[in-house]
Amino acid sequence: MRFILSLFAFSLLTITGYSITPDGMEIYMTNHMEVTDNKKEASYICKIVDESEMGYQVKAYFLTGELKMEGWFQDKELTQPHGEFTYYYQNGQIESKGEFMEGSKFGLWERYDFEGNPKPEKIYATLQIMQAISDK
Repeated sequence: MRFILSLFAFSLLTITGYSITPDGMEIYMTNHMEVTDNKKEASYICKIVDESEMGYQVKAYFLTGELKMEGWFQDKELTQPHGEFTYYYQNGQIESKGEFMEGSKFGLWERYDFEGNPKPEKIYATLQIMQAISDK
């Protein structure tokens, strides 16, 4: 009976989009895309899908299973986003895409509305660039 319940629970997690990382850990994220240990605070659940010299490639899903975000982190704790990121609305349309540098949005970010129509782009500078400009 316990085996059947375990099999059912695993199937349910797979169907609903819950993911388990290669090391067996579920990673939950708040609505601000910050890792949390509190399952009740979670708005998303994510999975490390690749590991390379670039870092850790991650996909985060809404609790209902749809893809919310895909991007790269420098650390396994998922605190330092770095590289290309794409965020999605729950209907599958791209919400925004751009790049992170050392944990902060950097450069040009393309943005879209819920129906996929372009919104005004945003340009982000890193703290180092802002400091260099203010020092001049």
